[in-house]
Amino acid sequence: MLWGASCQGAPSAPSTTADDCDVASERRGHRVCVHHVAAEDWGGLTQASGLVGVVAQTKFLVPARSDARISTFFLDANHELDHYAMLTEAFPERFAGMTLGDYEDAILGGAEREFFAGPILEFQVAGEARVYGFTIWDEVLDPSRGLTCAQLLDAEAQLQATFEPRPLLFVPLGEAQASMAAECGVVTYDPGAGIPYEVYSVAEGFGTVRTHDLPGLAQAQAESALGWRDILVLSEAPFDLTAVVSGVVSGSRQAALSHLNVRSQARGTPSCHLRDAEVLLWPWEGQLVRLVCAERQWLVESASLEDAEAFWARLRPEPVEVPAPDESTTALVELSALPTATAEQRASAIAAYGGKGRGLATLYQRYDGPKVAGLLVPLSWYLEFMQQGTWMVDLGGGPTMHSFAETIEHWLEDPEFFQDAALRNERLAALRQAMLGATPDPDRVRELHERIISQWGTDEVTLRFRSSSNAEDSLRFSGAGLYDSTSVCPADSFDDDALGPSRCDATRASEITIERGLLRVWASLWNGAAFEERDWYGIDHRRVAMAVLVNDRTAEERANLVALTGNPTAPQDTRWLVNAQVGELDVVSSAPGVVPERVLLDVQQGVVQQIVRVGPSSEVEPEIVVVSDGQLEALGSALAEIEQVMPIDEPIPADMRRVWDTEWKVRSNGELLIKQARPMLLPALP
Repeated sequence: MLWGASCQGAPSAPSTTADDCDVASERRGHRVCVHHVAAEDWGGLTQASGLVGVVAQTKFLVPARSDARISTFFLDANHELDHYAMLTEAFPERFAGMTLGDYEDAILGGAEREFFAGPILEFQVAGEARVYGFTIWDEVLDPSRGLTCAQLLDAEAQLQATFEPRPLLFVPLGEAQASMAAECGVVTYDPGAGIPYEVYSVAEGFGTVRTHDLPGLAQAQAESALGWRDILVLSEAPFDLTAVVSGVVSGSRQAALSHLNVRSQARGTPSCHLRDAEVLLWPWEGQLVRLVCAERQWLVESASLEDAEAFWARLRPEPVEVPAPDESTTALVELSALPTATAEQRASAIAAYGGKGRGLATLYQRYDGPKVAGLLVPLSWYLEFMQQGTWMVDLGGGPTMHSFAETIEHWLEDPEFFQDAALRNERLAALRQAMLGATPDPDRVRELHERIISQWGTDEVTLRFRSSSNAEDSLRFSGAGLYDSTSVCPADSFDDDALGPSRCDATRASEITIERGLLRVWASLWNGAAFEERDWYGIDHRRVAMAVLVNDRTAEERANLVALTGNPTAPQDTRWLVNAQVGELDVVSSAPGVVPERVLLDVQQGVVQQIVRVGPSSEVEPEIVVVSDGQLEALGSALAEIEQVMPIDEPIPADMRRVWDTEWKVRSNGELLIKQARPMLLPALP
């Protein structure tokens, strides 16, 4: 189908020479890309496609801004089909430190995107007739970051200037792009007209059918209402799907080479397009089914739970064991006093005080750098609270009073709880709300208050209550970002009123009591995302419990840092990656468009030999750095010390190596302060 008349806009970046592709090809040892495609060149650049009506395909990348780090190029699909790998490995001086999330921000980032990216395909129209089409990947789940008419005209102009085969038409990604293209007069091609079925990942999967339009899908992902026991039926296909599911059927064709079908292929889960999917599969909504996406046909049929469980067991990674919580240890303990001398003591520390507390205590007892005062609240306090806390809940016989612990135990015996992610998320949200409204043991609160005064000398000090479950900070399960931390003013618990402002911070309108801090951290053990992640890794939820790490709140810090003794974005790189952000801005969970400063450190024998500043922070003026060279040199030496002194008690697979993932603050006086160190695995160096 053809719409409208062509209208070209001015390119964002000037035409370029072949320098970038020449450099990339030399470094990779084969032709990586070209900056211009002549008609006679097309066949040598592409690979055959299994999509209906598609003869050949490759990918393009086009600058969306004048400061884009690389010029327009078309990949040689015979050797390269991964933009991310090509950019980070062929141009380490420009893109090293770029994570997959950073790459997706660069190509999907709305008005701030750095590049336009997507597939460019040759379609067989009729007989020998051909049409060439390009699709621009877009964040279809967030309309505010969608492609604009001006951006489409810009991308089209650059492609028309560098791609000679004709006609070259725009293939919209979904209804929003199609409507926008029609309004701004861009000629489009609809390759899906008349195609009832297309497969992207040939496989079978088992799961409960869940039907969503794009807004519903975005909400379900945000609420962790999707799980790996679900089969998704979507009205339109998004570019990507971060939730792990057992299969996807989309009512629209999926973008060629999109992350959605790439992820499905990598996981071995079925993914296919079925015209009118919502109508055809509606009879199975909410039912457990077997989905088969085959080469030329699809199948959906009712499935038994036994068969589904066997399939899921093959799909998931090897289960992760967590130590059973120690119910007998009830004492508060300072980080400096927790026994960590032997592997047995460190294992006991996890069982009593959780992974984060064990890790920080182990580090602080061996590391010579600056430290914060720290105190550990044991797992047993959480277990007591779960046994004593009650709420009105229907566990099958009508609403009755049950303890929080009884509730969890009952749900974990209920097959429906595991099979229905939406129901599971609803129940867990209700449980968290009930926990937040409960009352911790007053004697425990008083004991903690007195201990804080003893350790800090006052109760009018803002502290951080941080998660320290027995299911985090291990070699095979980091749990990063799954649980909650919060600020606490101990004096607010004993000021004879429940009104604000806080005794520790007059700018806080409400009190931030010990009770509130304990409840928030404890309840976060049952965050939807935390449950899903533990479940995927086969962790027994009956064995998980939450301790609390209490330490100083560092106010008015200059910067936050995440530093690794390796480079996860390029695992064979021997340099160490540092991400830094100014002030109190988060490095990891930042808002769209907020980019941290990225640095690579070459550290040899404990000394920084070279500092490579990969990219600046988006939150500082040009030429301003978040972390100085002197601070980076001190950081490199500190990381080298941590590598030397930190023990590791879990076996490391033969093809892997252990590195340290650390979090730091730069205090107002410029001092580096480490607040966390967790192990992680990277592929072994050659």
